[in-house]
Amino acid sequence: MIQVFTNGCFDGLHPGHLFLLGYCRALGDKLIVGINRQDYIISHKRSTPHRTQGERIADLKNLGIIDQILIFDNDPTEIIKSVQPNIYCLGEEYKDNYLAKNVCQELNIEVNFVPRVGTWSSSKMFYPAKR
Repeated sequence: MIQVFTNGCFDGLHPGHLFLLGYCRALGDKLIVGINRQDYIISHKRSTPHRTQGERIADLKNLGIIDQILIFDNDPTEIIKSVQPNIYCLGEEYKDNYLAKNVCQELNIEVNFVPRVGTWSSSKMFYPAKR
């Protein structure tokens, strides 16, 4: 069984999120998604999240393509160590700098950089003055 892991805030699903999640789903048999804890979003975005943690989880579950949702703080390294997916997917904008690089190399986890679709960005949509 091929397990695929991706992560993010997913604060207000947009077409870029949907493409990322569909892309990830197509790569394996099981899709595991990590979402950032609510307090992390507040500190990172410097604003109240658009959606509550429960709403973000429900939005993702309602897509019907995600097998497991896990909550984490900022750094997905520990969750990746725990899950040990075959493939870790993240947006191509993180290609040069992602927190879990060392653990992925150490555990021989394939890293797949998903192409961006358009200019969609939750940060730009919901927090334009805060960035």
